Amino acid sequence: MIHGKKLLFVLIGLFFVGVCLFQIHRLAHINAEYVDKLASFEESKKTKQEYINNLDRIKDLVLKNGPKETSTDLIRAVMEFVHDNSLHLVDDEHGAHAFNGLLVTQKLLLASQRHENERPHLSCGPRSCLMRDLLTRFGIAARTVQLFSDAHKDVQGHRLLEVFNPETQTWELWDPDYRVTYVDALTKKSLDTMDILLGDLEKVVPKDGNTEGWKETRTERLKEENYFGAVMLEGFGAQMLNSVGIINKEKFDINKAFSDGLTFKDWTRKNYRDARLILLPHHN
Repeated sequence: MIHGKKLLFVLIGLFFVGVCLFQIHRLAHINAEYVDKLASFEESKKTKQEYINNLDRIKDLVLKNGPKETSTDLIRAVMEFVHDNSLHLVDDEHGAHAFNGLLVTQKLLLASQRHENERPHLSCGPRSCLMRDLLTRFGIAARTVQLFSDAHKDVQGHRLLEVFNPETQTWELWDPDYRVTYVDALTKKSLDTMDILLGDLEKVVPKDGNTEGWKETRTERLKEENYFGAVMLEGFGAQMLNSVGIINKEKFDINKAFSDGLTFKDWTRKNYRDARLILLPHHN
């Protein structure tokens, strides 16, 4: 009986020792995870600050490249810096690094110093996001917008930028991928997304620093392939969250089923979070 009690006490002791060892191991694991997350956070914070520092270096270069008499001049200078020091090319390098802001800005700075082989490979999306972030360093608000075409078997889009121009006190559509802004053919006034989406495309003219016209600026593809019938106005700093889609039913076939069997409405639900679609014109 005594031996049985001793054995019971031994087993109970071993149980508590095991529990203690398990808790120690668990706490050590939790602590290691915390240390790793803290290190990752600190590294992310450092990377973000380095990215901001590079944006400010680019800002200084833009200002040193000549006087900017108006905010329109400044916006164009930022757009041209992004466009001229990058290469529109969607390849393996683009897939690996196009949205790595730190690396892209490092390569942009090198390219601006006549190291043309360092130009980062970017498409419309990364160029627009970079231009947006640069304008932010100048205190100019901007947001990305995504145009869509229904002329292909799959959903295809083109991302560009709406910029709030302090000079005109209006939102204007700027396109760093094609190096243009869009103006009214008659008044030459810069247009915003809704002006183009709901207006007459024949009265819209793309304009770069030297010339204007769809053919002259090589933007005729956007016109011919119907990239101005649907647009997603994307949230500040969170492109796929709380976005609003505006669709001109007279320009864009909302009921078309693409090659995957999805309509545009289905596609936006799949690819955007909490997106809202508005169909215009609305007829009673």
